[in-house]
Amino acid sequence: MENTVFADATGSKKRRGRNTNCNSDEAQKRRLEKNRESAKESRKRKKQYMSNLEIHNRTLLKEKAKLMRKINALEERERLNYLSHVDTVD
Repeated sequence: MENTVFADATGSKKRRGRNTNCNSDEAQKRRLEKNRESAKESRKRKKQYMSNLEIHNRTLLKEKAKLMRKINALEERERLNYLSHVDTVD
């Protein structure tokens, strides 16, 4: 019998526990199995989370490399412009 709610004479609700015929060993086995399943799901979620972080990290590293190349190109262009300006002033 699953958790069943009964109202007593005063109208307050009381819960009757699960099947009272089950001994504590069976209840413990159910809890352990439920805990194993929960732990398995938790590991699965963590693995997916870590995978997503790794993908995001690779994306950010690629973007950083692209921006660094752009910065270097702009600095080189600025340096060449400066040198060409200095050469024409002399």
